[in-house]
Amino acid sequence: MSMTFTKLFSSITESTVWCEPDRTRLVWITMLAMADRRGRVWASVPGLANRARVPVEDCKSAIDTFLSPDRYSRTAENDGRRIAAIDGGWELLNYEKYRALRDEESVKESKRRYINARREAERLAGNVEIGIDSRSLSSQAEAEAEAEAEAEKSKAKGGAKRATPLPEDFALSPQLREWAAKHGYADHLEAHLDYFRDSCRAHRKLYIDHDAALRNSIKADWGGIRKSRSSGVAPPKAWRAGAEPEKVLVSAAKQLKIEKWQEGETIGQFRARIVASGGEHLLKPPT
Repeated sequence: MSMTFTKLFSSITESTVWCEPDRTRLVWITMLAMADRRGRVWASVPGLANRARVPVEDCKSAIDTFLSPDRYSRTAENDGRRIAAIDGGWELLNYEKYRALRDEESVKESKRRYINARREAERLAGNVEIGIDSRSLSSQAEAEAEAEAEAEKSKAKGGAKRATPLPEDFALSPQLREWAAKHGYADHLEAHLDYFRDSCRAHRKLYIDHDAALRNSIKADWGGIRKSRSSGVAPPKAWRAGAEPEKVLVSAAKQLKIEKWQEGETIGQFRARIVASGGEHLLKPPT
């Protein structure tokens, strides 16, 4: 027997199936537990009744209920029907929809765990000042969460979409330029785009809506583009794959054995201290 996992959403208690008799609910939960990765349940009525531990007649009545339209269902597709008969069993009609929700929640949870683990590892290693990278990671995580929320709206309108890598020819769209001008983000758009592209490719990020992700990276000021430009010093490039500009500066300060990034110090001021200490060569790419 193959081992599959089905998440039981708490919202089932508000669904119309929860208003059905006990044995009908038991058959439904049994079908959820038996479904394969495509939402198919392979069984006969007697076999399903045996798995659900209900009489065959009650199982048949439950199947008839699931095959019938439900005018009060929260899902308009298929007139509220929950299953469709297929050769060898039944198909759960909304299975893919709820599986996508489950997978997205898993991705979000994995991101949260990764970010927390990365913060802790960097804190213990003493490579960065907690107040620096934790703010950067936090704002980036929040921006990604907002991008996912905007993607949810797109999915609700046009059906489920899958997250994909950033296209090689990804560029600033007219709509994004209009949005930036309207909200006061028109300056340094190309720099924001460059940082966003580098970050996506270095970390192999996947998004459902790349424009939404870029908008949120601009709002969150990934890489400190606006912060550094306001100080009059452009942020250094990250020479190592996956490194953030802040880490290049922090690494240089560590090699020079000077004080780390101080509270309230801008990127420009921090960089100026490194250059003044003879560390400008540490901010240049290897030749």
